[in-house]
Amino acid sequence: MNYYEVSLNIDIPMKFIYSHEDLLSINRRCIVEFSKSIRTGIIVKKVDNINLEIDYKPIVEIVDSEDILSPELWRLSFWISDYYRCSLGKAMFSMLPKGISVEVQSELRLKSEKELIKVFPELYEAIKNGEWFKVPKLRVEIGKQLTFSRLETLEKGNLIEIKRYYDSKVKVKKANYIFFQEIVEVPKLSNKQSEAFYHLLEM
Repeated sequence: MNYYEVSLNIDIPMKFIYSHEDLLSINRRCIVEFSKSIRTGIIVKKVDNINLEIDYKPIVEIVDSEDILSPELWRLSFWISDYYRCSLGKAMFSMLPKGISVEVQSELRLKSEKELIKVFPELYEAIKNGEWFKVPKLRVEIGKQLTFSRLETLEKGNLIEIKRYYDSKVKVKKANYIFFQEIVEVPKLSNKQSEAFYHLLEM
């Protein structure tokens, strides 16, 4: 059994350890159970020193086959977490689209009948009438083979259409972006602002 530190998109600055039978790569999204709910996390590192008296929860699913954050954003997230004393998960997920988190509610419907019946006949049978179906309900009906990563692949291949929306308790956040133009003169900044400013310039 292998053990991994997983960062979650929550305000608690703690390390959360989960188990998995396979050797996993870092910088990949995963699905885990946390406080009786299903959440999206990001694998941060493999943990060798663990408390054998603790029954660690298993990682439910690996979502990505490639890194979710670029090397620059990966390093920046650690810097933000350390500098602003926020959780690493909050820093990481602030750089990603909100829709990639499984906490976002989603429904799907059939888009390409001929192709879907070839690659995923069980899903085709469940959604063949063309209506919208809630993903959690389909996961109960079809089982573990209806993984989040598989749904993303089917969506990218235009076999299904996925509609994402937010729970009424979730406030949608707007993304902010920074664009650097040619800098003629460095403005007067506080010590904290200067440190952040020059850190971004070095990226």
